[in-house]
Amino acid sequence: MPDLVQMPLAVHNLHGGAEKNKDRRERIIDRFLNASHQGIGGCNELNRHDRKYFKSKAGKLGLRYKIQDNNAAVWDSKLIKVNKTRVRKIMSGGYVGADGVATARVGDDDRRVGPNRYALYLTCTVRANNLDFELVITHLMAKSFTQHRWRIPLLRKSVKKLSAGIKSKNGLLVGDMNSKEYIDLPDVLDVAEKTPPTHGNRRYDQIIRWGPQIDVVKVHDTSTASDHDMLLGIVKFYKGIRR
Repeated sequence: MPDLVQMPLAVHNLHGGAEKNKDRRERIIDRFLNASHQGIGGCNELNRHDRKYFKSKAGKLGLRYKIQDNNAAVWDSKLIKVNKTRVRKIMSGGYVGADGVATARVGDDDRRVGPNRYALYLTCTVRANNLDFELVITHLMAKSFTQHRWRIPLLRKSVKKLSAGIKSKNGLLVGDMNSKEYIDLPDVLDVAEKTPPTHGNRRYDQIIRWGPQIDVVKVHDTSTASDHDMLLGIVKFYKGIRR
């Protein structure tokens, strides 16, 4: 039983909802899935019209998948066993305003905050060394750090709900956090991996890890046909405490 197992990690916002060109969307999906080959990956903004293509392409590469809304996780089932998946709603969307609650009262602040936000949790085991860990995919609310700063408390509340759903002592959180700062998970001893900007000069796409038996190295970005760069790295799983 090896002390160390390592594999590729890919993180990407596919920008599928806003991209109207189907061929372009499929090229982006190809890049993401190829980068996840023989490893794991998490993506956001998977266009619902591309699900069939995504599943077919993943299958050809030997990747299993879990799709929730427009978020998705992929993994090589020869390397990773997924024991359980869970979905947690971390923020209500729609016209809820700064207080996060829609009311019919005249004068209540019911500005639109975008769609509902969810977190996808996968309880996993590394087959080669029997290490348990959690892979979490999310896509947090947009525009919080622009002119819509009234959204910031809602974003922080969603991060708290996201963190409360974490159950494993080792894990990875990936996705488009829509935050100019690295996410800090309440009540979790997490480490934000240093990542390059992926959307203009913003470090929106992030990799957060926690636990003594997991590490991520060689993190870098690469451009695709998306308006976000894709993050790539190597995730290391240690049977003992990492050195």
